[in-house]
Amino acid sequence: MVTSFNNWRLSRKMLSVFSLIGLVLIAVALTGEIAASRLSASASDRLRTALHGTATLAQVLAQIREQRIIVYSHMTAKSPEEAAKLEDRMSKAQADVAATVDEYAAVAAPVLAEEVAKLRAATDALAETNDRILKSKYAAPGQTLDLVKGEGKEASHAAIGQADLLVRMTGERAKQAEVADDANRRKVTLFTAFLSVASLAALVGLWWLIAKTLSRPMADLASVTTLLADGGTATVPHRDRGDELGDVARSVETFRIAAVARAEADARAAAEQATVSNSLGEGLQALSAGDLTAEVTADYPAGYAALKTNFNDALASLRTLIGAVGSGAEAIRTGSTEIASASEDLARRTESNAASLEQTSAALVQI
Repeated sequence: MVTSFNNWRLSRKMLSVFSLIGLVLIAVALTGEIAASRLSASASDRLRTALHGTATLAQVLAQIREQRIIVYSHMTAKSPEEAAKLEDRMSKAQADVAATVDEYAAVAAPVLAEEVAKLRAATDALAETNDRILKSKYAAPGQTLDLVKGEGKEASHAAIGQADLLVRMTGERAKQAEVADDANRRKVTLFTAFLSVASLAALVGLWWLIAKTLSRPMADLASVTTLLADGGTATVPHRDRGDELGDVARSVETFRIAAVARAEADARAAAEQATVSNSLGEGLQALSAGDLTAEVTADYPAGYAALKTNFNDALASLRTLIGAVGSGAEAIRTGSTEIASASEDLARRTESNAASLEQTSAALVQI
């Protein structure tokens, strides 16, 4: 993976890294949003079931008790008009109970459907019993009180008991839902913590990947470049990469090869100059000591071959000239010697002639 990542261009790397970071942030945000929405929906359902359901059941209980009151009031009605009003009131109360039960059924949990059906059956039975009680006042007034205290009471208690049961079950369901919400909240918290840790691990992994594929190679390349600039030797790393760092590394390698070639050329030129300077210096030193045979015999580079030839030719010409001067001096010395001998011989002859003349002069004096 790292090798493949090294061959990506820098723009692709940055796009991939920031896209992954964006995905991590989006995942965290979506997780938080979904968790908050679900918890909010669960809390809303729980509140609707607990509060609204309990309030609805309380209304059902009140309506059942109202029917009981209407029954007793009907028994003691003093006029047909009052009885008729109570009968209308009973019809309305029964309709209200049925509507309220339907309203509760809409918010009740599915597991309570059976108990809601029992409540509906109980309220229907109560309505039927109350209708018979109201009619009995006209058909059999003597049996009305027995019906009220007998079947009416039983039907009313059955409906109230079923409503009370649903109130308790609704409360228990609300508590169970609250416990479930707490469990879900803990799960969401744990999942969010896990996702946060995973996101942090992903960011650390991205940091490690960037450090390994970008920061460290750049530091290595910068260190090698500085070392080469200071005249040192080093192997340029990361030349096999396919990204911009690989391009830079290959360029630095090209510069390094050129620098090495230039240094080798400079070293060869310095060695050649040293050879020329040393050999030519030795020849001049020998020449200053009077040695006209100390020609340069070292192998000169092609660029300095003419210097060697000129020096040796000049030395040969000087040697010839000095030889000619020596020969002339020898001839002069020989001539001088011959002239001295002739002068000495002439002096002796002159002296001899003078002596002869002196004797001759003496002889002439004597004569």
